[in-house]
Amino acid sequence: MDPEFQVAVDIPHLRLTCNKEYVEILDGPPESNSYGKICKGLNLEYRSSSNVMTVKYSRQLDHPASSYEIIFFKNPQG
Repeated sequence: MDPEFQVAVDIPHLRLTCNKEYVEILDGPPESNSYGKICKGLNLEYRSSSNVMTVKYSRQLDHPASSYEIIFFKNPQG
């Protein structure tokens, strides 16, 4: 994404099996600070401090993958 923008992520509805799977939002590339590991919530919103954000989905191998929606936007810096 162009450097003059920030990444915005909205998760309208998240309902994962908390002890088996989660989504983690990082403020930048994969080695960046985490906003936390989340498994449920409504209307979740995250904004990066730069033009990079990482979203990770993790689950136990024996657990089927869940479906969920994550919407990405770009916002002007500042």
